[in-house]
Amino acid sequence: MMVNILNSPLKESGDHTEKRQQKQFKNIVRCLSKSDSAFTIPDIAEYIKISVPTCTKLVRTLVEKKYLIEEGKKETENGRRPEFYALNKERFYAIGVEILLKFIHVSIVRIDSEVLYETSNNQFVLENTSEGLQYVLSFIKNAITKHQLKNDQITGLGVGLAGTVNVHTGETQHFN
Repeated sequence: MMVNILNSPLKESGDHTEKRQQKQFKNIVRCLSKSDSAFTIPDIAEYIKISVPTCTKLVRTLVEKKYLIEEGKKETENGRRPEFYALNKERFYAIGVEILLKFIHVSIVRIDSEVLYETSNNQFVLENTSEGLQYVLSFIKNAITKHQLKNDQITGLGVGLAGTVNVHTGETQHFN
């Protein structure tokens, strides 16, 4: 099983180095996710304000874990040609869930905003029961299974729910 180094739980001891490294991993991913083009290590280091040696170590780890891919070399007049790095789009997916009173819809979207899978059920009826919750969970899990996503590829899940949510109980106001 591959561990998601971007979201792995931190030790209870609050290891400062581990927390800082995890934050730097996330900063590299954010930097590359905001651009359509690949970056060199010095470009990434400058953008996220860390040293080139530290950035080199972090980028190597992200390449090793397949979060980043090498995209060729930069043309230069002299010296060693630096490598370009980009996000491995196959490692970053978001899931969107829309739940209305009589409709449920799930979309799987890659980091480059390409919608890769959509499914919906127009016969769905939102119920405030454990069975209703189990149906929603299984509907989402089935979408993930059909698209053959692994948990470490999912970077986020957003849920839009009809109605007003009671902040104290977490329930929608439609069912009280």
